[in-house]
Amino acid sequence: MGSRRQDIGYSLVFAAAWAAYCLAAILPDESLYTPRSFLGLAVGAVFLWATGFLVLVFARRRAASTRTLVIVAAALVASDVIAKILVSVFVFGGSGIQLVGDFLSIRFVPNHSNNVLLSLLDITIDSRAFHALSKVLLCGAAAALGVRYLKREGFDFSNNGFRWAVALIAAGAVSSVLDSVFRGYVLDFISFAGIVSFDIKDLCITYGVGLLLVILLQWTKGSRHSEGRASQTSDDALA
Repeated sequence: MGSRRQDIGYSLVFAAAWAAYCLAAILPDESLYTPRSFLGLAVGAVFLWATGFLVLVFARRRAASTRTLVIVAAALVASDVIAKILVSVFVFGGSGIQLVGDFLSIRFVPNHSNNVLLSLLDITIDSRAFHALSKVLLCGAAAALGVRYLKREGFDFSNNGFRWAVALIAAGAVSSVLDSVFRGYVLDFISFAGIVSFDIKDLCITYGVGLLLVILLQWTKGSRHSEGRASQTSDDALA
């Protein structure tokens, strides 16, 4: 029971990430200061908290071989690609498909600001090769630095949750690169509450990063607890 309660608490990481992202989008734009926008923020936070809990429990307890993880990641990439093809064919130029009124709908929303760093610097570069290459290099550098640090700290890379997180993040990264290569922009198609538009890739990255953060938080807490016990044992021995 204790572990279940801890998972419920840790899954708030998913909700917190969503809330931070939406607030960053809402606060600079006064036109989004509406009950609908803040209702969307609340609904999204609750949804990600609940589904994040399910993802966390599943990933921590469901062991999978490398082959299975690769197949799952490939299936997620294929789902993102197929969904965007269908949206391009059936929704492009139209008013979209309403799922829950205007609150949740399927729309053709090209996102040309698909490079986060350049968006923050307010720089526009119209080059598919540049965006694709920059994403590959950024992901590669982040992965290399992360692995180096975790190896030095003695992290267990066979951790189920960590392996699932890597599979989800890899699926999102590959989908993003494919968008840059074949479209020159990221195609978002799920429009939510007038706040954000996203795609399957974004969901993969959201759950993957959230899961990774939770696993690292749990590992850090466990490491500190182990160090504390070792220190106490040493003190007792000296006494």
